[in-house]
Amino acid sequence: MVNDKSDTYGVTCALVDDTGGSDAGANTVYDDASFDPTTAYKFASIGKAAAAIADYNNTNHSRNNVGGGIVYLADGNYNWTGSSNTYGSGNAETWLTVKRASNSTNRASVVINGQSGNNAIRNKVKFEDITFASNATITVD
Repeated sequence: MVNDKSDTYGVTCALVDDTGGSDAGANTVYDDASFDPTTAYKFASIGKAAAAIADYNNTNHSRNNVGGGIVYLADGNYNWTGSSNTYGSGNAETWLTVKRASNSTNRASVVINGQSGNNAIRNKVKFEDITFASNATITVD
């Protein structure tokens, strides 16, 4: 938890879509005030979205990690993390949250099936309102 009484820490958001996303190109993430899931850039993998959050945080929030990031998942089936990346140079002071996008159908429509790529996103990852396949095995650092 971070005590952010002056609202300066920043929340960085990214959208992942397993059918319409791309891990190439602009790799755009957003501060929470300007994030709109209907128009946001769509990543193909959770890992690439998290790496872009760390890069954005390093440039715009003076912290080189994924802390305060939210990865929104559109309806679909995903691997944890789905790609191999680096996620900044330090441990996050607060959570990276992985949750379903507000425009997704429901919890059952956003599924993590297993893992591929590297699985280590520094030490604080929180999952909200998504489904893990019953046979899925994932590792979180």
